[in-house]
Amino acid sequence: MRFRLPVLAAMSVFAVAATAHAGKGPSKAVVDQVAQFAVQADAVYQPPVGEPSPAAGSFVQAYAAPDGEEPNPARVGTYDVSTSSCSKHLTFKTVDAVEKREALVVMKTGVAASLGLPIPALSFSGGHSALAGIKYQLDEKLILDGGQEEMTKCCVENPSQCTDEIISEWWKGAGKVHRVDTSAAGLKVLSKLLSAAGGAVDLSTSKGFSVSSEWDQPMYFAYRTQRLKLSSCAEYLNNNPLGADQATFTGVSKFLDSEQEARRDARDDAQRQLVEALGQRYSIADGEITKAADALLSGVLESFICVDVQDGPRPQFQARARLNVESTRFEAALAELKTDAE
Repeated sequence: MRFRLPVLAAMSVFAVAATAHAGKGPSKAVVDQVAQFAVQADAVYQPPVGEPSPAAGSFVQAYAAPDGEEPNPARVGTYDVSTSSCSKHLTFKTVDAVEKREALVVMKTGVAASLGLPIPALSFSGGHSALAGIKYQLDEKLILDGGQEEMTKCCVENPSQCTDEIISEWWKGAGKVHRVDTSAAGLKVLSKLLSAAGGAVDLSTSKGFSVSSEWDQPMYFAYRTQRLKLSSCAEYLNNNPLGADQATFTGVSKFLDSEQEARRDARDDAQRQLVEALGQRYSIADGEITKAADALLSGVLESFICVDVQDGPRPQFQARARLNVESTRFEAALAELKTDAE
């Protein structure tokens, strides 16, 4: 089953309404002043690791609270990772990426929790967001390099193996994550410092920030995801026509509760079309047509079956099976049947 997920936003100024915690928390005005100097996270940060984990190319699904339930703040902004045989088709390459960054970053509360940061008693942009100071020197990126066509073919054949978003990029470098003092006094001091510096962030100051974690050797510490435009089964077959030297028979199943039954139904429909094509011009016994069809099926160039899934309380499956036969073999079978008919 595929999911439509939001694409990660590019870095942008984060100046939105924020609600202060009740009681002695910071005022809304102070929270707004700090928020205007923050930028949205343009990657999913995680504790540094030596190798990309989860693996580049993994299919992911954004966390979403079950219907009728409040989101778990410790999971907002995180992804569930799906292992898939279709990921093996993707290839990646490492590229140099010299970049330094020091910023006050707004990230989802689940991402902050995974970094060991507290979930603040503040509500940015309707809630479920946290502030962190991020400083890093980027050395290289692991980026998607190819294999999308093969992966797409795999996904239309095996839709349960794929979502429509993957991890397409990993960042490697050294850096630090800083905790932000979100108390009333802390944010008030931070607001004054940022205003005086014209928004420039200096994480080396002890006022408003404290180091939460740091790594001085290059490690993988953040990844990006990429939305995929996966074809439906019908679209894929329509966009991949066959050459003139092939005869094609495409069977379509009914909508069925079982994926296996849908595949079988589509295959039977394609074979039925082949039998009808052989016998439609001549009055020949069914047994003879079936024998000729069986002989042709033994020389089928390709038997491609793909599946579409219709969501609902009980998912429904519709499969399409394509049988490709060399035109010369098909014409030879027709000629033989014509001779037998005469």
